Amino acid sequence: MGGHFPLEGDGCVPALFHYMWNKNSRKKSCPMVKLPDTVVYKYRQPAYWYFTSKDPSAGIKMKNKCNLGNVKVEETFCNKAASSTNEAVAYYISSEQTPNGLETRIQHFDAPALRDFLYNHEKENNGFLQRFVDSKGTSNTLHRAIWSPSVFHVERRTNLLDIADKKFSMHQRVVTFEGEEHLSDTRAITDTTLGCQLQRVCEHMADHCTYLLRQQGLNSRVSRMVLHFKVDDHGRVWLLWCSSIRTSSEDILPSLTLSLPSPVDLHTTLTVPESIKRFLGPG
Repeated sequence: MGGHFPLEGDGCVPALFHYMWNKNSRKKSCPMVKLPDTVVYKYRQPAYWYFTSKDPSAGIKMKNKCNLGNVKVEETFCNKAASSTNEAVAYYISSEQTPNGLETRIQHFDAPALRDFLYNHEKENNGFLQRFVDSKGTSNTLHRAIWSPSVFHVERRTNLLDIADKKFSMHQRVVTFEGEEHLSDTRAITDTTLGCQLQRVCEHMADHCTYLLRQQGLNSRVSRMVLHFKVDDHGRVWLLWCSSIRTSSEDILPSLTLSLPSPVDLHTTLTVPESIKRFLGPG
């Protein structure tokens, strides 16, 4: 598993989805982790489709290869709840090395744009397509968590526009961390209940990955992660993606800071494709 799913990385780390799906000693996927429908592309083709079962005891599951076709993806991703107030159905995330460093791009889609993407565009840079989860509240909000065994910090980024206000383009209404700072508001988490819940999720993820690393015969543990989450209108926490993760040898004492060699990357450029920037107005 390790050769095909290298756990360390920056930008977007789709291998983490496979670790979350893989089973622990109790034959369960990672506890407390909910994952939206996520299709990982390799060599420009759909390779894996992960999703959270409606049965709470079943956890994260993977669809059969025969269900990876564009028709199934479009049908599932475009099936929004009737109560939804916005048209966003999905986004594609991929990372690429540029002359200025690693750049991660996020492109959101409504149903027509998703159809065009699925049937008419190359899926570059081994990224992933993920179903859009509506946020709790009236604006799109993401939470970014920085975790190590002894450090935990969460910040919230909320778009300044009402996501239902169609006087503005969809792209203006959904951007958070990938947009210019004037398009959203950043705050530390003051809800201690949510903060504790996110920390427990991170700890379960680290423990789950460490167990799987040991099963591969690797004397390693997860030492640091940067994770993105969303809270939906039912108060459920969803793991969206990982933008940086590191492992370390079990023979090394746990880090007391984030300043050891090979730190997690907190500065990877997160942006939108050039074709979308014109919808966001001047920077």
